[in-house]
Amino acid sequence: MGKTTDADGDEAMNDDTTENNDIVKRLFGIELESTLKNTETDAEPAKVTHEEVLKLSCHIDNNNKPIDSLSDGLEISLSGQMEKNSEVLGRNALFDKTSRVNKLPSYLCV
Repeated sequence: MGKTTDADGDEAMNDDTTENNDIVKRLFGIELESTLKNTETDAEPAKVTHEEVLKLSCHIDNNNKPIDSLSDGLEISLSGQMEKNSEVLGRNALFDKTSRVNKLPSYLCV
C-alpha cells in the first residue's frame, strides 16, 4: 500500500497490487504457446493460443515409471489430452494439447 496526496493535501492509501503483479510477471512470468489439435478429425484446424503462467509443472512419476531427468518431466507436463466440444463434429471430442515455452523469465527457480 502506498500513499498519494491530492490537490487539497488529503492523503489516501493506494492499492499497489497491480504494480506488484506487473513486477512479478516481468521477473518470473513464462509465456507458453499452446496448440490444440482435434484427434478425431482433420477438418478442424489446430488452434494456437498464448498463455502467461508463473510456474512450470514438472512430473516426477509417469504411471508408476520414475522420470530420470528434469527435461523429461517438463516435456510430459507440457503435453496431454483433453476432452472439449468440437464445433465441426458438434459434440465432445478428444484433443491433443501441446505447449511450448515461448519466453523464459529473468529468474527461474527450480
